[in-house]
Amino acid sequence: MFNRLASFLAAWSSWIAANTSSPLLLPTTGDRVSNYLDACTRALKLPPIHPQDCRAYYVRFRRSQGMDDPTVARELGQSNGGELIRNTYGEPLDPVGGGSRKAASRLGPF
Repeated sequence: MFNRLASFLAAWSSWIAANTSSPLLLPTTGDRVSNYLDACTRALKLPPIHPQDCRAYYVRFRRSQGMDDPTVARELGQSNGGELIRNTYGEPLDPVGGGSRKAASRLGPF
């Protein structure tokens, strides 16, 4: 079990190192890191967690720290001033609004 988690973290670390110019914290679905994430959740007998779930959690976490949407958007590599975040995850005062309800339920409470 820990070997798979270590493999996931190693693959993620390698991806980050190889993609230093990418604004993304996690690659999109279908690549090696996603495969490791799938293997880890299966090995740990956790519900499936996808890269988009991690992004949803990141938005919720940063908002809970009081960060504004334009800043979070820049941290995620978006250049739309937070519009995509609000359209996807709802308004900041509704932490599970918009499209994040399903993703947020996979990750559990803060």
